[in-house]
Formats: sequence, C-alpha cells, structure tokens
Amino acid sequence: MGPMEVLLVDDHEIVRAGLRATLEAWGGFTVVGEASSGGLALRRVRELAPDVAIVDFRMGDMRGDDLCRKLLAALPGLRVLVLSGYLSEEAVRAAHRAGAWRYVTKSAGLDELRRALEDLRSGAASHTVEQAASVVARQHALSPVASPVTTQQSQVLELAAAGLTDREIGQELFLAESTVRFHIQKLKTTLKVRNKTELVAKAIRNGLVSPTEEL
Repeated sequence: MGPMEVLLVDDHEIVRAGLRATLEAWGGFTVVGEASSGGLALRRVRELAPDVAIVDFRMGDMRGDDLCRKLLAALPGLRVLVLSGYLSEEAVRAAHRAGAWRYVTKSAGLDELRRALEDLRSGAASHTVEQAASVVARQHALSPVASPVTTQQSQVLELAAAGLTDREIGQELFLAESTVRFHIQKLKTTLKVRNKTELVAKAIRNGLVSPTEEL
C-alpha cells in the first residue's frame, strides 16, 4: 500500500505547517496540498483528488458541516477527518450527519489523531452518529482543564469577545440560542460581573480569551 494522500484544510498557517511536519515524520502519509478556506479546499479536492482531507470544523468562509457535504459531493470517495479546537456533542453530531469520517479535537493530542489515521488506513468503518457522540466524553477526559469555565463556556466566551450575538454564537457552535444565554448567565455568575461587556472585559483580563485571537 502506497502513502495516503492528504489535503490539509485550516485557516491558520501555523497549524497546517505543524500537521505537515507531523505527518511527514510519521511516514505513510503524503501531504499533496493545503487550503486556508472552504472555497479553496473545494478547488484543491477537485484538482488533487486526495484520499483524505483533514479539516478544521470552523473555517472563516463556511460552516463545517456545509464544507463536509460539499467536499464529499465534489469527490465522493474522499474521507473527511475533522480536526477541531471545538468539542461539543452538537458539533460532533453535525459533522457526522454531514458525512465526516471521524471527529478529533486538537486538545486530544497527536496520539488520538494518529490512531484515527491508522484506523482509516486499515479500512475501519466510519463512526455512526451515536458512536461519534461517545467521542465527546472520551476526548473531554483527554483534554486538560485549564480554566474555571467549561470547554463549551470557553467557546461561547471566545465568540462573545469577537462580537457575535447570542444567535450567531449558537449557529457557530450548533447550540440553541437559549443554551447560549444560559452559558452567558453562568459565566457572569462565575466571574461575578453584571453584563456581557463586563464579562468579556474580565475574561480578557484573566486570560480566558485573547483580545487578538483569530477566530
């Protein structure tokens, strides 16, 4: 069996460079192209016909589930492995309903990514939606706790700091707007602030989000 041809899709150049170096060091994988946007990923898939696309689920120009569907429509034999910084059951379910082969979080570490890729090379079947949902609990256990807020609350904070409304945050994270409001209220209680403006300001001061972070 020859090396598996991989397309890297992430809007951060440093992430793509790190993945390329890692895959080359592991052996058995050849990075045939990169894409910094969903639109470019679609063009690269048509041009290069890779075996697998490793895709960030939150691209700036396209929702992750929409991108999965369009990639698979452009190249039906493609395997889409989602590698995302966001871990929620809703996002995992959305990815797999869209046809993603596997969902791995960046915080789960390189061993988890390598395990998924080796499963793919060995011909293992894609996860069902229910199997994919169980990934959330396991990868939560692998992810270090680095702040006084939950992973999902941290995601809500980042998007609130970027100026998104509760509705827009819900659309990005595949959450009901009422769930976003619940998280915002819990965060205000945790950080002892009165409104969203104070919440974002205190989160930045405490290092929970970065004012210059690219989202």
